[in-house]
Amino acid sequence: MDVRIHPAVRVLLLAYDPPMSESDRLSWYERLTGRVQPKADLADSYDLQIDQQALSLIQLKQQLTYFLITGSTGAIAFVVAFVGGQAGGWMTATAGPPIAALSTAAVAGLAVAGLCLLQLYLGHRSFTLHLRYRTERIAYAQLPEAKRKAWDQITRWANRCLSWAFVLLFVEILATLIFFWLFVHQLPQPLPQCEEGATCITSR
Repeated sequence: MDVRIHPAVRVLLLAYDPPMSESDRLSWYERLTGRVQPKADLADSYDLQIDQQALSLIQLKQQLTYFLITGSTGAIAFVVAFVGGQAGGWMTATAGPPIAALSTAAVAGLAVAGLCLLQLYLGHRSFTLHLRYRTERIAYAQLPEAKRKAWDQITRWANRCLSWAFVLLFVEILATLIFFWLFVHQLPQPLPQCEEGATCITSR
């Protein structure tokens, strides 16, 4: 007896996906289609799931990269705006200890931005290789050893750039806090206003 399943019922059965073993999944597939799912389809489904996880990881890294670039450039912009808004601010910022902290913060911030841009470039190259080999249906294990090493090196350097960017962002923030502390303590103090005929005593 040939039992046919209504298309609407089939959609509902496919939408219901409780946790189950691979054998249970095959039995569902057999009951809905009446045939055994080929191994090639299982492999393609597994590869698609890996690709989705890889894409999610790439998007997360890109968000972290944009966060680092925004944080590093934002800190530099805030320092420039703050110093420029103070009377004699640049004279104080470029004299004595504050200039060392300011220079450290600026160099660290620019280094963070540069490393993030390099990480984006390397990540783009790695993903381009991934798409090329996926289009050619070549697995990573099937690649020659030289190509695997080259691909691994690109990925390794991209991860290093992101790690060093986090470290340098911390250095930038720390140097910026030190600069503000030194800057505030070296600002010229306003002279006291004395009434006419009165004697002003200033402490040193």
